[in-house]
Amino acid sequence: MGLSPILNRGGSRLSEPDLTLESQPPSLTAPAARVIARNSVLAALDTIVGLLSALVGSVAVARLLGPVKLGYYNYVLFICNITNRLASFGVPLATRKYLAEYLGRGDFLAARTIWRWTLRFQSTMALIVVALGFAIVAWQVPQGHRFYAALAVLSLAPAMQMAMYSAANTATEDFASNVKSSLVSTTVGLAGVVLSLLMGWDLPGLAAALLLERTTDFVVRRHYSLRRSRHWLQEASVTHAPEQLARVSGLKPALRRFCLQASLLQLLNIVVWDRSEMLFLKHFSDIRQVAFYSLGFNITQRLLLLPRAFVSAVSASVMVRIGREAQSAAALTVTAFRLMAFLALPVSFGIAALSDPVIRLLYGPRFLPAIPVLGLLAAFASAKALMFPAQDLLVAANRQAALLKIMTFTACLNILLDFLLIPSGGAMGAAVANSVSQTAAAVAVWWASLRGFEVRFPMASFSRLLLAAAACGAVALGLVLWIPGLPGAVAAVAAGTLAYALGLRLMQPLEARDRERLSRLEAQLPAPLRSPYRRALIALFPPA
Repeated sequence: MGLSPILNRGGSRLSEPDLTLESQPPSLTAPAARVIARNSVLAALDTIVGLLSALVGSVAVARLLGPVKLGYYNYVLFICNITNRLASFGVPLATRKYLAEYLGRGDFLAARTIWRWTLRFQSTMALIVVALGFAIVAWQVPQGHRFYAALAVLSLAPAMQMAMYSAANTATEDFASNVKSSLVSTTVGLAGVVLSLLMGWDLPGLAAALLLERTTDFVVRRHYSLRRSRHWLQEASVTHAPEQLARVSGLKPALRRFCLQASLLQLLNIVVWDRSEMLFLKHFSDIRQVAFYSLGFNITQRLLLLPRAFVSAVSASVMVRIGREAQSAAALTVTAFRLMAFLALPVSFGIAALSDPVIRLLYGPRFLPAIPVLGLLAAFASAKALMFPAQDLLVAANRQAALLKIMTFTACLNILLDFLLIPSGGAMGAAVANSVSQTAAAVAVWWASLRGFEVRFPMASFSRLLLAAAACGAVALGLVLWIPGLPGAVAAVAAGTLAYALGLRLMQPLEARDRERLSRLEAQLPAPLRSPYRRALIALFPPA
């Protein structure tokens, strides 16, 4: 479970957009492949540490609290997270997109102006959201749940601010600052969870740990972001010409339109991608069904964060380069899809096969009804991961209208399936509704994203990767059914990995440039891992 404006005053000196290499942030002058390789490793490190921390915290909390308390707590966090995303009005996404675009052009005047507008708006919204949240807690939340609910609401303030500084770092492809901040806050949050469980502070202790983690993340991320942003947020020594100010003021309508579209997308994404089924489960089912569904959902989404880490690095590069090299950005998106499928598909099928031992060994007998829920959600979870490159391309190319149409249709489909399946099926019905809707959305988004680009969907590569991953899952499931308990799980992981490696070796689903991108990651790894990594690549993808 996820325990998941200070600016230089005055203008700045810029008569025309400065495109010299010396004036640009370092990451914007580096070749795309090297930047992506470095940022992919950094994002992967961040994700691995976060996964381990989340796993330890999730298991401990679930075993000590049980399904009922876990259901209530996860529901409160779900409502807070929805509020956070909706109240931001797509501002962090707009900040990332437009900062990346104008910094990529060297137009620092526009970048500074965008940053001031968006940060001021986000800060105001954070105050309003927290105030309204406290009022709702006081009037609507039962007496026994008010304290930890109020702490969860208060954590929205640093979370909303942190998202802005994270967006600024991502726009300049400075993943290192985000990773450092995340590592520090994750450590603090995990320590808070462990302490609250040892001291018996129950749900208020967990909510306090969440507040501490998010506050730490905001403070550290803000520190790194402001320190690194001197390249484009420096003090001005001359006054801007009227035509420059008029040009920058003309950005406001585009920003407002983007934020409005992004807000609608946020709402639709919440319905399709972010556990909207919990609202129906809370209304139609026992609170334990909320815990079973959220447990399976959280496990699958966390495990797919590692493949997503790579795409986040590619997405930043696509947004920086879309204004200069549109066709190249589209080709980079397709490459990201192949590499995402290479990583996400075996994880998805593997976790589906291991759902029984994962729940039994980690969470205990009280959570056995979550086994089929986890299996189904895991089998289809890769649809969400594989959609991200296409979604990011549409956003970078200012084609959010197409996304809105697709997500509106799939959101309606999701809600219809929720009404039909959850009253009788509980958490399992929610899993079916979620899986069908996400798969439909992924197919439609990819169909829309490549229209207008001279790039085709890599159907041949995807089919081979899907076949290899299905073989991995089938072998792992066979061993889980044959050998119960931990020995079967260990044997299933080993045999499934071998089956996937054999499938890759025989079918060679990746292209030469994909292997080249994977090989570039070697230089970013610690020295002891470089030789094994190189040998593994040669074994899986031998040179032609």
